[in-house]
Amino acid sequence: RRWQFPLQPLERHQSAALWHCLKEYGPQFDWMTFIDVDEFLFLIAPDNHTIPPSFSTFLSDYKPYGAVLVDRLEFGPSGHNKRPEGLVIENYTKRRATYSPVKSIVRPEYVTGQGCGGVHTWTLKGGGFGVDASKDERHTDC
Repeated sequence: RRWQFPLQPLERHQSAALWHCLKEYGPQFDWMTFIDVDEFLFLIAPDNHTIPPSFSTFLSDYKPYGAVLVDRLEFGPSGHNKRPEGLVIENYTKRRATYSPVKSIVRPEYVTGQGCGGVHTWTLKGGGFGVDASKDERHTDC
């Protein structure tokens, strides 16, 4: 389905689309995140040894927070000159040594706007903050 957005001159289309989605559909959900088709979320419990059975289980411990901020790891071509047969997660295994900006899993009721990280971060009510998987405070603004 296609949506028409009343965009202002120079407004970023992806930002506008995500903001529209959050405001229009956010009230129907406890949590939302926005990931691209070539991105994956792989959850490991804070003990770094177990995989939670579901997103709901993982996020149930973070209800008091406005956002869970997830470090992004960027994988490159991994030596391939053309797309190989098989699964992306099996063929593309080499990544940058450093982390990229975070991705946010947000509680829509806490969100007041987009943060300085563009579509990856959000500003939260009352100067609220997000946490990482270990529940260490990480601010969502710059």
